[in-house]
Amino acid sequence: MTAPAAAAVPPTATAPPGALLLVSAETGAAQMELVSRLKGTAQPHPWPLGAQARAALAAVVAAGPPHVVAVPLTVGALDPLLADLGALLRWARVRWPQTTFLQAAPFASPEHVVGWASRQAAAQALAPTPAPPDETALLLVARGRTPAANAEVCAAARLLWEHRDYRRVEVAFTGGARPTVAQGLDACRRLGARPVVAVPLALCDGPFLQEVRAQVAAADPQAACAGPLLSPAGAAAVVRQRYEEALARWFRAGEDGLASDHGHDHGLADDPLRAGDVLLPPRYQGGQPVSAAPMRSAALKYDAQGQVAWNQVWQSFCNLALAGGPPHRGTLLEAPLREEVRARPEASARVAAEIARGLRLITRLPVVTDATPGWVGLVCPQEEMAIWLLRAIVVENVSVRREGSTLFLPAGPGYRVEKEIKNVITAVAKTHHYWTEHRAALS
Repeated sequence: MTAPAAAAVPPTATAPPGALLLVSAETGAAQMELVSRLKGTAQPHPWPLGAQARAALAAVVAAGPPHVVAVPLTVGALDPLLADLGALLRWARVRWPQTTFLQAAPFASPEHVVGWASRQAAAQALAPTPAPPDETALLLVARGRTPAANAEVCAAARLLWEHRDYRRVEVAFTGGARPTVAQGLDACRRLGARPVVAVPLALCDGPFLQEVRAQVAAADPQAACAGPLLSPAGAAAVVRQRYEEALARWFRAGEDGLASDHGHDHGLADDPLRAGDVLLPPRYQGGQPVSAAPMRSAALKYDAQGQVAWNQVWQSFCNLALAGGPPHRGTLLEAPLREEVRARPEASARVAAEIARGLRLITRLPVVTDATPGWVGLVCPQEEMAIWLLRAIVVENVSVRREGSTLFLPAGPGYRVEKEIKNVITAVAKTHHYWTEHRAALS
């Protein structure tokens, strides 16, 4: 499959209409409601991944869309459905070479789950008797999948426990995996938590959510059971975002989102941090000289609404700290203290929202703002990209940490637009530019 030339990249808003596939392990009335909400923004066509998947895809292609974007309705990047979907789309691009097939990022990462599950749990814990988080136990319930996929659920539970002040967060699985829902509820009760709220990792009110509700009611009638992670309108908005992100990655960098037939081989060596030319953009490879002159500070530009137009501030990036140029900051921009963020929640939210807006404008990648107080998450398509960017951002003297394929950048309540906020967005803008150039040359 040939990637579009960088000089001829059309914006997503002007891309020709394509087909949107909703790929889920379950179908039903709730999924059809999601489809109805998406009509008018794309050409959605829901289909289950099973024996009839190829026939359903053939019907979509017969309509003649220039591109087909498959949005997997999964929580986490290790759900086995993703591998099946990738294999199907690789087959499809050979079968129908005239059509571009793209695989969008999973519907939700563990970091998304932290925010969504917290809101659902808070709603349940307030009725009928209010209870603070430090007296509440949560039970995240997921379908029993592979050990790796189940581990992602445990990672989400750990994030919830560390950053949301719940008394305890346990996990449970359906489908024969352990611990079961009954075992998970029993563990919560043994800790003395009141109340106990089961939070199914369900994206819609379908068979899985109904199964969890039945198991919770049978095991512990006093336990509450939350509804879907998002409302139908919210789920539709996320699907649209995943669709647009997939198109943006394709038009900007020729990234189709599909892993190779031999696993997650994206053209890099086994060690993405190995020394040598692979760490450098193409212009610096092969012994090309690198200037040590600092990059001039760019003036802020504003759009018609008076907001900083972060995607118009920088026209080029000429020096990379990893390649010998100076770091963006002279001193380390440290993350705020947790107590500082809690003392100024409104200021922290404003800073996080502005950094998130800037990151979306310059990278077109998903952003997480409600996973960890004082941090904004940038969800990378691949873990090796996150590792590479982390190393480059650290050299720019900006604090950064990584959880899987998500990078977390600091967002303190005292950050100023023209100073610290600009520092964070500039560091990401520089390093994302180099990664994009690096990846395009190797693909």
